[in-house]
Amino acid sequence: MKKNKLIVAFLLFAAPLAATELTPVGQRRTDATQRTDQATLKDLATRVAALPETSPARPAAAAWVLVAQTEYDRTNRTAFVNDAVSQAERALAPDAPVESALAVHRAWIAHRRATAGFRAALPLLAAAEALETADTPARTKGGKSDARPAHLPDRLHQLQARLAALWDAGLASESYAFAKAQHWLDFAADEHHARDRSGIVAAAAAEAEKIIGALESPDVVTHPALSVLPASGRVRTDLWAKADALRPATLASRLTNADPRLAALARLEVQLRWAAYEYHQSGWRAARPFVKLAERYATAAEFPSAP
Repeated sequence: MKKNKLIVAFLLFAAPLAATELTPVGQRRTDATQRTDQATLKDLATRVAALPETSPARPAAAAWVLVAQTEYDRTNRTAFVNDAVSQAERALAPDAPVESALAVHRAWIAHRRATAGFRAALPLLAAAEALETADTPARTKGGKSDARPAHLPDRLHQLQARLAALWDAGLASESYAFAKAQHWLDFAADEHHARDRSGIVAAAAAEAEKIIGALESPDVVTHPALSVLPASGRVRTDLWAKADALRPATLASRLTNADPRLAALARLEVQLRWAAYEYHQSGWRAARPFVKLAERYATAAEFPSAP
């Protein structure tokens, strides 16, 4: 596939270099440790390149190595980098569940937003759109593919611009309301890239628009960001129970406060709705990566310093 070749080509030209652990978190990188770390990343890239082009593991493994290499080059703090390396190793395992490169990219976007802010994640949002390829099958009720281009519609671009304007005006990107609106937009964009024609793109965009509209009009009595999914439509009730337990009684008065735990909670609630959609559309195999990301958000909502 064309995108696989592009990702792997990038990886093969990453810095030259056999270990499986990067520099421990908190330890300063010296020239020696940096050479060892680059050897680890190069070794992973070589293993990915050795996979057949038709291997279902190749896109996700290559994407995780790309994440690890890029984030390693950006910072000395390697907690997320080590996690990306571990995810690449897991993707290469024979019995690993299939994960899409786009799902990996979404996890990267979430990390970049949480650690560097909304503006720093914008290039990754553009790159996520570029991951769309002509041979990605559509998900339709009749099971037929749709070969039409999957560029984001004007509505999603406009909603993203409105949310960015709120951020420019001072709204914290790590606030509950902002995070929830953004994650609904991520949901809509991701399903649009997957050429889903079931109506979920419009539904997710509508949820984001409700929140954005309320943020633009602060006199709204009941904020739509407070809405949750009815119990009948849920999967992973244990994660929902955790979300319910983490939701503070004072949330209505803290919707726009900068609070990484509340931002992670907002993403968790949307992610669980996303996982439920994937499950009802395609079963547990398809939903597993979305549930895995929900588990990460649940951990971040409890322990905001977790990688």
